[in-house]
Amino acid sequence: MSEISLLSITSPPRDKININNPNVYMSSQGMFITASANWKNKHGNVRWWKDHGPIGIGTLKVGGANGLGIYFSNSTNLDVGETNFYTYDENFNTYNNNLYPHKIDKTGVYYKAQDTMKNSTFNPFHSYSWDTATLSVWPDFKGKVNTNVRTHWTHTWSSGEISSVGVSNSGISVNFSNSSHAWDGVSLGSTNLKNYQ
Repeated sequence: MSEISLLSITSPPRDKININNPNVYMSSQGMFITASANWKNKHGNVRWWKDHGPIGIGTLKVGGANGLGIYFSNSTNLDVGETNFYTYDENFNTYNNNLYPHKIDKTGVYYKAQDTMKNSTFNPFHSYSWDTATLSVWPDFKGKVNTNVRTHWTHTWSSGEISSVGVSNSGISVNFSNSSHAWDGVSLGSTNLKNYQ
């Protein structure tokens, strides 16, 4: 699978979503990489996700699960070590912070979790649990590496559902039960990791 095929008809509109290039940081626990995606404002402080608000009152599921991942173009001398994952609503409340990865191997990691929003008569469509999503990876280096890292983000709504996920050096492949209600894409750029050990 080529990276071009990841930017399919279901690619998210870039005027509504930021799929950010991965960032590399150093900490007392070693080097780690973060990937993130966040929704943009439609106007004022109204986010674009409000367009996908389901019918009903209370805490509502927004289609099927969403996903966020990181993949490495070359996993020679590299393993995915510790990972963590969080999502936040528009008020910075945290969700999905105790999950195991849906897919993980030395080529990358992908987390999947249901997104929800609240709806009430006097406060329509708020507390969206996937306003921002962040994934961190602490790689284990076995020797010198030279790899590009990219962020992969998935969103479903209405009758959209993730049916399968694969992770490889070519990218993260996501299949849907209804791709007309799904967006799936990668960061426009990548981050290079070279000669770490």
